[in-house]
Amino acid sequence: MATVFLQAGERSLQGLANGFDHVARNALGVGADDIPRLPGDVDDKIRRFARGSAGLTNMSDATLNNAIEYTLTTYCKNPIADRDRYAMFGIDSDLRITGYDMIADFYYCAAHIRQNIDALLGGPCFTGVLDDSQMARVIAAYNGTGPAAARYGQEGVDAIDGAICRSGSLYWYE
Repeated sequence: MATVFLQAGERSLQGLANGFDHVARNALGVGADDIPRLPGDVDDKIRRFARGSAGLTNMSDATLNNAIEYTLTTYCKNPIADRDRYAMFGIDSDLRITGYDMIADFYYCAAHIRQNIDALLGGPCFTGVLDDSQMARVIAAYNGTGPAAARYGQEGVDAIDGAICRSGSLYWYE
């Protein structure tokens, strides 16, 4: 249980750091790599932390932006539904930062999953039912590549199957 809280805390801190990174870039009017560098290896550590996996999505800044651009280009729409995007006093909540808004994080997660489904199962606008092996590949791709990602994919399918059969629960943090 302690691991869950530590991981949630880490992702929250990374989301906060990512938010500060975005605010600094917007205030300075510069791109991600145009911010003046700090001395030594401190700069690289800060940038990796700020742009690392954050929020419920557990996506890096680069992966998040790639999934958003994919959705905008392929499906000609924002990944966040307008009813949720403008729910708070008509203000656009699509800040493109993970970890600041749980609802936005779910939409970003869905955009990345959609991107993985299209990439792995036959191109844009794939429709159909995923079997367990396809679902495992999609979940693994969400986590990366290699044996650890494949294991994560199978564990995801097992968790979903367990929840369907009521013999387990969906628990994504461990």
